[in-house]
Amino acid sequence: MEAVEAVLKDRLGVVEFRAAEVPWYSTVTGGLVDPVGLDAGYWYRNLRAEVRFEAAVRAAAGDGLRRFLEVSAHPVLLPGIVATVDDCTVTGTLKRDSGGLVDVLRAAAVLHTAGTAVDWSSVLPAVAPAELPTYPFQRQRYWLEPADDRLPVRLADGGVVVTAKVSASREPWLADHAVHGTVLVPGTQFVDWAINAGDLVGAPVLRELTVQAPLVLDGAVEVQTAVNADRQVAIYSRAADDEPWTCHATGLLDQESPVAPTIEWLPADATPVPTNDLYDRLAERGYEYGPVFQGLRAAWSAGDDLYAEVELPSSEHGRAAGRTIHPALLDAALHAAALQNSPYGGAPVLLPFAWQDVAVHATGATRVRVKLRADGDTVTLTLTDTDGGPIASIGSLLMRELPDRLPTRAIRDLYALDWQEAGQVSEAQDDSPVWDCTDVALREVLTGVQQRLAADEQRWLVLVPDSQARPERAAAWGLLASAQSEHPDRFVLVDAADAGTARAAVAVCDEPQLRVDGDGRVQVPRLVRAAPGEDKVDFGTGPVVITGGTGTLGGLLARHLVDAYGVSELVLVSRRGPDAPGAARLGEDLPQARIVACDVSDREALKALLDECRPSAVIHAAGVLDDATVANLTESQLEAVFSAKAVAAQYLHELTDGLSAFVLFSSASAVFGAAGQANYAAANAYLDALARQRRAQGLPAQSLAWGHWLQNSELTGRLNSADRHRLVRNGVVPMSDEHGLALFDAALSSGAPVLVPVKLDLTRGAGQTVLSGLLTTSRRAVAAEGTPGGLAEQLAHLEPQAQRERVLDTVRSLVGRVLGHRPGSAVGADQAFKDLGFDSLLAIELRNRLGAETGLRLPATLVFDHPTPAAVAGHLCTALGLGPDAETPEEAEEREFRRMLAGIPMTRLRSSGLLDLVLRLAGADDPAEPGESIDDLDAESLLRLAAQQTSS
Repeated sequence: MEAVEAVLKDRLGVVEFRAAEVPWYSTVTGGLVDPVGLDAGYWYRNLRAEVRFEAAVRAAAGDGLRRFLEVSAHPVLLPGIVATVDDCTVTGTLKRDSGGLVDVLRAAAVLHTAGTAVDWSSVLPAVAPAELPTYPFQRQRYWLEPADDRLPVRLADGGVVVTAKVSASREPWLADHAVHGTVLVPGTQFVDWAINAGDLVGAPVLRELTVQAPLVLDGAVEVQTAVNADRQVAIYSRAADDEPWTCHATGLLDQESPVAPTIEWLPADATPVPTNDLYDRLAERGYEYGPVFQGLRAAWSAGDDLYAEVELPSSEHGRAAGRTIHPALLDAALHAAALQNSPYGGAPVLLPFAWQDVAVHATGATRVRVKLRADGDTVTLTLTDTDGGPIASIGSLLMRELPDRLPTRAIRDLYALDWQEAGQVSEAQDDSPVWDCTDVALREVLTGVQQRLAADEQRWLVLVPDSQARPERAAAWGLLASAQSEHPDRFVLVDAADAGTARAAVAVCDEPQLRVDGDGRVQVPRLVRAAPGEDKVDFGTGPVVITGGTGTLGGLLARHLVDAYGVSELVLVSRRGPDAPGAARLGEDLPQARIVACDVSDREALKALLDECRPSAVIHAAGVLDDATVANLTESQLEAVFSAKAVAAQYLHELTDGLSAFVLFSSASAVFGAAGQANYAAANAYLDALARQRRAQGLPAQSLAWGHWLQNSELTGRLNSADRHRLVRNGVVPMSDEHGLALFDAALSSGAPVLVPVKLDLTRGAGQTVLSGLLTTSRRAVAAEGTPGGLAEQLAHLEPQAQRERVLDTVRSLVGRVLGHRPGSAVGADQAFKDLGFDSLLAIELRNRLGAETGLRLPATLVFDHPTPAAVAGHLCTALGLGPDAETPEEAEEREFRRMLAGIPMTRLRSSGLLDLVLRLAGADDPAEPGESIDDLDAESLLRLAAQQTSS
């Protein structure tokens, strides 16, 4: 900069400053300047000297300025202003990739709402001001007030149970309390919960509380604080309704409060203790306190005692008002012990273990004075306000070293497929025909399924031995599982050595999928929660190749590998490469990434890429969808989907060696046998088996059978509302990006070869046998005496006309459920299925539901052969052997005419000149005979009357 001083003065010497209309706070001087008299030397100092932006902002704020507008291509200064000035309004004119008049006007609107006068006349039309109501504002809120998360239930014996949902998303301040990277609920929060529960039973003093286990906060947990009749208190947590409770603390409450202590603030011999690097030193030892917990402001030492001032940040003042004592404030008071040679000052991480005689004398404190004395592992504590009024006292607190292994719970939403014993084969044999699919080509399996569905209605036992370990056979299993979902009771899949064993297994166990081991034990597949693991995640030192890398999930994963794992070199592969949507932005965000166009199902093209980049890890996330029901699926659809996912995975397996990681992005469609996705289920089942095969060969591999992500991707962007409702009805809930990436991390640490990261609503998945091991058992409801049971029994108690009406109501109700309508809603009897948006998959789902309801075996073409709910109901009535329709041909003609008339738009009636005629026909001045209304006229009379009126 010094080399250009003379040049700047020469070139800018002609620039003259003049008095400004707008006050100028200079980042050169750090304050308000008068431009008169400044010369070119100012611009040199602007380049060479320190940038005093903070000083300039503070000077402006000191002069009462609280609204800041950054005029730039993208706001970069605003965060610094927010951190410097309390209670300010900031906004920017433009943003990266989003600029124009709308953004500038939005910035002006932000300033306008903050009190800045804005002249809108150039952009808003001149209109007269609206008249205000003549009555005063009623100030009545119509919004529902948020419910208190703490739900107390008083018990008959005088005890109480308080239940609360706790998570860092609900209470972000909790995330500021971490140890070695793990968020822990602070021990002071246990104190707060216990004392709050004690207040409800008239026992506000915590005589003792012993922490049994830390509470790791890795998601939402349900916390219960229970107090019994003897004033014993216990605190439990669980992550889900189907998980056991974990006890974290037990203790005893008391009614008698100790005398509130007083302290002499700062004895004459007190000396200041430096605190400026306290939290840096604590962080080195593993205490990772965020801003909310960094509350120690100053400290002094006097003999064996420590004195400190502790304060909550302003962001927590509102929460402090609703608590006995804010846990972060009490926790920060304990930090003073780290300033002297106490257990807090040693290398081990110490946490509160045993509390005694804890009493809170005043609530809502945000700033306290602390007197603390440490005696070995024990500290005593007294807190007062700034006037000396008592806030809280702790008779003693014993600290204990953090255990080497924190308690872990089964990973939520991460599952594994487990084959569980369900019986033993015997001499009994099922008499169903057997179809041996051993080493049958996948396209031939598809053809065989279609032929059998078209030829007959019988059930087939399908033999697929070694279906989980051999990829080609696993693909056949996946395709057949999808066919099972679409056509229940038509196929039973058996992993057995021969047809006789398969028949014997089916005779023992009536389940859709079976496996028989070498000892004749019959096993069935069940999802179970994956056990947490501690495998070291290693992507090696070379490039990490991500196929499908420019897609939504590929880009999300690439950013995560850089941020979370420090990956320094990425190769993002997709068919279109740099020309793919979003690839340019991805390249800007990730300078570590090289974006390459390559068809990974082309072996030679993929080999050239791998030879050139020599990756140390591969993540295969590429794939395409081309959905169709299995009866309509073509070989070309099967090949296209299978090549992009399965063939590409096989090539990656064959063309790489020496990898640190080989991760396959599979799909839960293979696990659940997704209807309408036989080709996709086959491809992903192949990936799962490939991972098992590589592991058996001693090679790294893991296949993750993902559920549904909330964010639309190239694969899920085409899902319509009915598709999404179907997923939810089957128990699959969309997961957020953050949750999906957390499951990715947990899966890698688990190390299992195949895992299923999927968010499930187990209250909706009762129809899938693979989920039955996760479901809680429920008692069967006994129908009241005389109450009909199923549809057939209900119909038996009704008259013929009422029978037909009941069948029609059932059909309409099920159509509404298939379409995702709210419970209790139904569609019109004569609404065409094609107008309701029915496709082949919805048609099959309705067919299956009606079959389960009626006990009939119905064709897959049911809704196409009978295109309205009324037509389907008529077909069902005939199949159920109900009496003939009581409706006469004349009545049917009239009903059809009225339906057609109701469907004519008003605009068409008006344009044809018939609207007035119809209105007169329906009116009181109807020219029909006395006592006769339009409702009394049959179809022929209506047409005749309309013709008469038209001719007149």
